Amino acid sequence: HTVEFARLLVAGLDDASNGAGGYSVVRFDTRATIESHVTDRSTLESVFEHLVYLGGWTNHHDALDRCQETLIAADEPERARIIVLITDGVPTVKWDGSTNQHCGAECRDHVISVANGI
Repeated sequence: HTVEFARLLVAGLDDASNGAGGYSVVRFDTRATIESHVTDRSTLESVFEHLVYLGGWTNHHDALDRCQETLIAADEPERARIIVLITDGVPTVKWDGSTNQHCGAECRDHVISVANGI
């Protein structure tokens, strides 16, 4: 369901921008992985086709770091830089990499401060 939501979101954004949008995909669980640097909608279709849920913790902080990397690598100052974090749960990995299934509020507050700095 998460991948389908992301696919629909990209389609809607791309339609609204008349195909001028650029999108990247970062998959995350315990660690975040850049699945695609900034590219067009049609290229992302193959990325979406190969995304699978691998399980693990929920590391929002690492996900935001990888998202920021894709924006910096794009080097397109004329574009708005927006990150949409799609997740299936509250963060369970702290900024120092330690895991804790009950770090919700502490992790969330730190992730919000990181996001505000992007």
